[in-house]
Amino acid sequence: MPSTTHTLHIDYWQYSMCDGSDLPPTAAAHSKVTSGNNLVTAGEGYARFRSGTQWGKIWVTVNLCETEPLLVLDAWEAVVDVSYHSPEGKTYLYTWDFSLPEDAGNLAHAGPGWYRTRVQTRGRAEGRRHDSSKEPVEEHSISLWPATGPEPDRVHKMDDAFPARR
Repeated sequence: MPSTTHTLHIDYWQYSMCDGSDLPPTAAAHSKVTSGNNLVTAGEGYARFRSGTQWGKIWVTVNLCETEPLLVLDAWEAVVDVSYHSPEGKTYLYTWDFSLPEDAGNLAHAGPGWYRTRVQTRGRAEGRRHDSSKEPVEEHSISLWPATGPEPDRVHKMDDAFPARR
């Protein structure tokens, strides 16, 4: 299972995963994530992730899996699975201003089609209170594995005391 960790620059509490050059619809995605599971929303060719850090840096680890990874809840404050569709099979991680982190690579490792995406976080509430000029305090882990089709969002855990609206 290839895994990479990045220090990702955050603005406006968000970052994205997009297929090719398709940029996510900002207003619609933000409205869905704040009214939905409060962590991630996905649509055709995009996923929008919500951080606790308004601006500054967070750690993001990306895990490319062949099958669904073992569900680990103890180490994380929030854990959510969503379905993501990659029409082109070229999915990349983007910062808010759509810059690419170095060495993140193509996340659609099985080519075009459906993926399940597990997002795990810790430190979102602390990130909300954190001085952004210091080292990151918030950590996200994103795992992707091929799927046969879409499934409903599944909230496994949401214990991070992070407010639904900023």
